[in-house]
Amino acid sequence: MPKSVVNVCLIGQKFMGRAHSNAFLKAPKFFDLPADSIMHTVAAQDEKALKSFAAKWGWKNFSTDWRKAIQNPEIDLVDITAQNHMHRDMAIACLEAGKHV
Repeated sequence: MPKSVVNVCLIGQKFMGRAHSNAFLKAPKFFDLPADSIMHTVAAQDEKALKSFAAKWGWKNFSTDWRKAIQNPEIDLVDITAQNHMHRDMAIACLEAGKHV
């Protein structure tokens, strides 16, 4: 039976964004996961850096507008790696959009 798929949106591309991207790539080697995590969309502000980040780490899509990214019906889970003071509003918006955070 094929595994289920979880499409992930990552908000943030700095240090923690790199760390979490690496974790999404390596987790299946360490754990027998019940679902495959698909690195669907990464969202951040700097489009030039974002495009390079997405290509380097294997994200399928990128967006400079995290609010639009979380509204994508293909996204199941949002991983917030933006600065700590931004987490609350982002998490609430994600939950209101029906996403796992």
